[in-house]
Amino acid sequence: TAVHTDTAGTITLSTGGVAGAGDIQIVEAQALNTSRVVLATDGSEQLVSITSTAGGITVDGNLGNSTDDLILIATAGDIEGGAGTLTANDLTLDASAGGIGLLTPVSTNTSGTLTLISGAAAGLGNISVSEVNALATSRLSVATDVSEQLVTLASAGTFTVDAGLGNATDDLS
Repeated sequence: TAVHTDTAGTITLSTGGVAGAGDIQIVEAQALNTSRVVLATDGSEQLVSITSTAGGITVDGNLGNSTDDLILIATAGDIEGGAGTLTANDLTLDASAGGIGLLTPVSTNTSGTLTLISGAAAGLGNISVSEVNALATSRLSVATDVSEQLVTLASAGTFTVDAGLGNATDDLS
């Protein structure tokens, strides 16, 4: 069950539970900057899910670690890049009413599946992500609105096309 929060300051999320017993799920009633989130989890894999219901999420501070799975959901705005990097085993970015990285690409550091979901129409649902590791299309899942979006995927390492990606409507870059 998610913990509902309505904060303007720092959100400290800490768990000592092992594996699923240490999962964290919050629903924040304000727009969220990742620099406001302090996260500490057990050394085993946890699922950390953070939802913002009143605005977007800005990645202006580093968040996550290479062991945990991280889900960021903006139900009423965009997920924007900034000075931070999102680190996770599996990472899901869900801007169900907006886009991802419209102004600044979202920086990611993943080793597992990278799931990108945008829900806004046309250019407002565009996606732009910059991965610090090698990236293969078999690690990607992209879902967009039925209208045409631009999906821009960059990798600091190699980019391998080893599986199908995208749809006939969107433009991939």
